Amino acid sequence: MATAHEGKPPADIFQEVFDEISPLIGKRKNFTNVTNNFFAKKLITKIEINQIESEKNLNDDERGQRIADLLVEKLDDENEDSAQCLLKICDVFESKKVNNEPLRRLGANMREQLSSPSKEQKPAKSMWQKLDSTKESDAGYNATQNSKQKDKESGDEETDGPAEVPPEWSYDKKIADCHNYEDKDFSEDLVEGIEYLLLPATDTENEAVMYYLEQSTEGLVTKIKIDGLTIYTGCYGKKKAIVINTAPGKNTQGPVYAAIITTKLLDKVKSIKYIIAMGVCFGKNPEKQKLGDVIISTMICDFVCTRKGVWETYRQGGDYKVKDEIVKEFTSGSSIEIPEIQHEFKVSKGPIITTPSLIDDPDVKKELFEKRSDALAGEMEGAGVMAAIEYAPKRAESLDVIVIKGIGDWGDGNKKATEGWKPIAARAAAHYVHAVLDK
Repeated sequence: MATAHEGKPPADIFQEVFDEISPLIGKRKNFTNVTNNFFAKKLITKIEINQIESEKNLNDDERGQRIADLLVEKLDDENEDSAQCLLKICDVFESKKVNNEPLRRLGANMREQLSSPSKEQKPAKSMWQKLDSTKESDAGYNATQNSKQKDKESGDEETDGPAEVPPEWSYDKKIADCHNYEDKDFSEDLVEGIEYLLLPATDTENEAVMYYLEQSTEGLVTKIKIDGLTIYTGCYGKKKAIVINTAPGKNTQGPVYAAIITTKLLDKVKSIKYIIAMGVCFGKNPEKQKLGDVIISTMICDFVCTRKGVWETYRQGGDYKVKDEIVKEFTSGSSIEIPEIQHEFKVSKGPIITTPSLIDDPDVKKELFEKRSDALAGEMEGAGVMAAIEYAPKRAESLDVIVIKGIGDWGDGNKKATEGWKPIAARAAAHYVHAVLDK
């Protein structure tokens, strides 16, 4: 339903700048960025964007007109709040992600017109108008704030801006440089009685886990060759453990290799009872979470298995519940205090999404969390490990699997804002697991 407004109708405000907006939106360098942001705010659909992109030989003006026409229809829709729709359009034009000065000016101008009452009905200035130099009315101000609040709650707010500097958390050089490994070929007696399998993925994640393995074992780590793989055994805290990284190269990242390696180790080491996938995840909401915070999985949500339609991708993977016993064992506190760097990381538990690929796109990220709104983070290995368990039916009941990872970025492609945080996030997770197993 269109909202009554004291000034010009929102559709009229937009129509006045229609001819200026169209060629700006239609420029190829702006088109994808602007339409992705319109889609994120539910102003247009992917189907509509794809249909326009499929039209050959459109010039910039024509391409932009197609999008502008869709926005006019949205503003004229009786079932829509037209003022709210126009504010969303202004938000996109003024966004740092779009970063286009002519569009920014047009957005600011439309916002001001929307907030200004008509001359015939000009009321006395409200407190907001007196205090706010942008001269937003109460209605305009509240609509803007509500729009921003909804973005925050959905985890879709912008994370542009100054990067958060990671703390300096140095390794003890004596431990980090030790690498005093005893090389062995595999035999069952070398792994007899070992119950913990620790699965970092990348080299960065593996480095953090190996540091605590070497610290606990006082350098007496055994390096074992097993069917082309290399595993390391020793103590992790007070527990005997096997460490193997599932993705030593970028071409081996993800659930497939995690499943293969887990299956291989379960076949060779009959004593394994606990499997912990450790490392780095992407966070959901920078307003409620911080880089380096540790997420403990209570559910692993499989977004690996999907069906791709013409216009939409459908999730077909299931949810794997993490056993209450292991969740309880690893939920020992709500934070980790690191005295040597005077830093504290929050620890949270909840569902974690597993995807088959790295997520560096805010629209893709938003879609994932819309499908699983209670999830706290996303990563790439958990569902693969769970799938491996299903192929060990005789042992499935006796195996506990959990994902414990630190937030290293926000999955939005803004690498500059999170630069240097992945090693810290990996170490936060490794440190936390070590602290629990050291009791």
